Amino acid sequence: MADTARSPRRPQSPAGGAPPRGAVTPVVRLSESSTVVGLTRRLLTTASRQGAGRDRSASRGPRAARPARLPEGNRLDQLVEGRVDEYRRQGRAGRHAVEAAEGSLTYDALDGAANRLARFLRRRRVGAGDRVAVLLARPTDALTAQLALTKVGAVWVPLDAGLPDRSLAAVLAGSGAGLVITTAAAASRLAASDVDAIYLDRVAARVDAEDARRPTGAERGADAEAPAYVVVHADASTHGAALGLRAPAVGHPAVTNLVRVAAAILDIGETDRVHHDPHTGSDLAVLETWLPWVCGATVVTPPAGADLRGPALGRFLADRGITVLRADPARLAGIDVDLPRLRLL
Repeated sequence: MADTARSPRRPQSPAGGAPPRGAVTPVVRLSESSTVVGLTRRLLTTASRQGAGRDRSASRGPRAARPARLPEGNRLDQLVEGRVDEYRRQGRAGRHAVEAAEGSLTYDALDGAANRLARFLRRRRVGAGDRVAVLLARPTDALTAQLALTKVGAVWVPLDAGLPDRSLAAVLAGSGAGLVITTAAAASRLAASDVDAIYLDRVAARVDAEDARRPTGAERGADAEAPAYVVVHADASTHGAALGLRAPAVGHPAVTNLVRVAAAILDIGETDRVHHDPHTGSDLAVLETWLPWVCGATVVTPPAGADLRGPALGRFLADRGITVLRADPARLAGIDVDLPRLRLL
């Protein structure tokens, strides 16, 4: 595979027939997406348990701020850019958008890095409707790519790097992705997949040389009804798209509605620090990345490859001041530190 890609291939359906097993299903709205509906129902259940009229911000400690007014827009990139612009007007664009073991990205730096990568992708003929998977070990790189793809109207396909190679190949086939953004170290993992690749470490100098200004409306090329991301649900026992993988393509209206609902119910504010599991290859990552960015909070990731649970997870949460976490009971069992400001998604 070359270090850059040809024009990404789009998935094809049989003429006049239903999509093949493992094919990407049509773009869905909020009322039609089982994954998005499930998340929304979970949020509404959480709200009902908290009780109507309760001041949830009272438990967030003296450093908490009222949730920020959400930016205008019908696309994820518009919402994030609106938050960046608001911080710039306030002279606060130096607030951290991402904190990871390899370093941090301010809101200003995240926007600029995503703009440069978006322009590089446009030069490689990546554009509206192209399904592009992201397989990157460094969270700062993966999160930058996530935003960059949205800026050019492409469809983000998050990959779980923890899947075995055969399962990873199945997910790629099921998603309809024709291109993967990755690094040379992961090239062998793509041997069984019929995809092109951009090896980010090999083209880093060219990406850095791109203009940091945002793509124009014409360069983005997608409208608010376009898909935002594709998710394929698979586990370690999955060995092929022919086994019946389904990949809903979630539209911008659905996910922006979800973000607005979640922001209102969860009271995410500017001082919140939201834990993000970089291995999450599902739309649950929406609550860990897009939601905090739109609300002006900070996304905090653990070290690459870390599988934190129990006491180790508790120490990480305390040391990094995490205030919002999504985790199952098994990961929480054994936490032995007091976390009075922590809220669970």
